[in-house]
Amino acid sequence: MAPFRWPKVENDIALLKEIVARRPSKADEWEDIAEFLSSLFSTDNNPVVLKGRGCRERSELLMKKFKSEERKALKR
Repeated sequence: MAPFRWPKVENDIALLKEIVARRPSKADEWEDIAEFLSSLFSTDNNPVVLKGRGCRERSELLMKKFKSEERKALKR
């Protein structure tokens, strides 16, 4: 099975909504988010299996991009 590439903005939004709702701090909390999102993103033809680590890393990447864009906007 190919890794999930977060193809849509809606996927990122769903991830961030879950993070805000649950405020994960431990690995098992990230796994709970991954399990929920896996079932949310899966279809009959395309099952999705996410890992807690992948969700955490994606959220960190989104925050890094946001902060980078924010700095650029402030410099203007």
